Amino acid sequence: MYFYPDGVEDFKEPIEEEVLVLLESEVGSFDLDSFLPTETLNLFSNFLTEENMPDTYTYDNPQHRKAYLILRQKVWTFVQTGGIVGLLANPIGAAD
Repeated sequence: MYFYPDGVEDFKEPIEEEVLVLLESEVGSFDLDSFLPTETLNLFSNFLTEENMPDTYTYDNPQHRKAYLILRQKVWTFVQTGGIVGLLANPIGAAD
């Protein structure tokens, strides 16, 4: 949490609970932890498997960079030959 230093006016407004509940209900099904659809993750996994690479990494794994370079090239080729890489749709409606 942020604490205002001495001598600084705090302009915060009270939260309108009804508005907050409404906004949360409109985006409640959106998974904040997902960043790509399952189909795209499977595609990337297949690309790595084709190169005999594991499909999960940690950043301290030295193969992480090699996996990135393989994916970058294979995805570029895939898109250039007409393939479509799916992305998640942004949640809509909460700002109305």
